[in-house]
Formats: sequence, structure tokens, C-alpha cells
Amino acid sequence: MPDGSTGVVNASLVHVSVKTVNGNPKLSVYPVRHGDTSAFYNDPARGPATPGRPREVAWLGENLTGGMWVEIKVKPGVTPGLLQNNTYRIDAGHLEVHSGSVKLQRNTGLIDIWAYDVTLYDAASKQLDKIDPDIEIHPDP
Repeated sequence: MPDGSTGVVNASLVHVSVKTVNGNPKLSVYPVRHGDTSAFYNDPARGPATPGRPREVAWLGENLTGGMWVEIKVKPGVTPGLLQNNTYRIDAGHLEVHSGSVKLQRNTGLIDIWAYDVTLYDAASKQLDKIDPDIEIHPDP
């Protein structure tokens, strides 16, 4: 797991599963709507962290068959460094993927958005489907 990862105890969970629609594999991501997934950054200079607030995101993969894999990738233009990596991968061997502790620019009280694409690929790396959710990163306190 990445630096600062707490497992699922302090994580916002995002479910990434594959379903079949009219014979074709399709992504199902929940939550997916803007503002539904949040994580909190604590700058100790501003005060102690509020207990119970998620500090990272954990993506949980389901129903990846036949060598399918999922890429989670930041969109161009997003503030750099909000999450520890720009790209994450879910596959049959790694169904639980963690962002590690989120970050914000220091000394701001502003929310930032980590907009990203979730892309489903087959075993030959052919794109099968794509969804574009986001994560709101809040200061705490």
C-alpha cells in the first residue's frame, strides 16, 4: 500500500465492477457523481485531524474476468500532487488499490478536485469502456 495508507478504516470506498450489457462488458463505478467521493487532508499546523474522516481513497474491483484490467488515471489539468500517483491499476491479482494519503496546497481552506478516468481494458489492452468520476479533497480542519 502507498505511504500513509490506513487500509479501509480511513478510506472512502469506490466500487469498480464489470457488468454485461447486451453481451458487452461495461463499467459500473459507485459512487460516480460529482461530490459523492471525498477525502480529507490534515495540515497539522491548522490543528488536529477530525476522527472518522477518510484520508485516502480505496478502489475495490469486482468481476474482472478473462484478463480484464482497469486503469485509474488523473485527467490533464488537475492540480498535481493531490494523490500520491497519477495512475493506479486494478486487475485480478490486485482488486483493492489505495491512493495513500491525499494532499492539498498548504495554508488554504479550499477544496480541490482530483478528476480522473476509469478505463476498462481486455487482456490485449483494448479499451472496452470508460467512466469519468472525481474525488473532492477537503481541508481538515
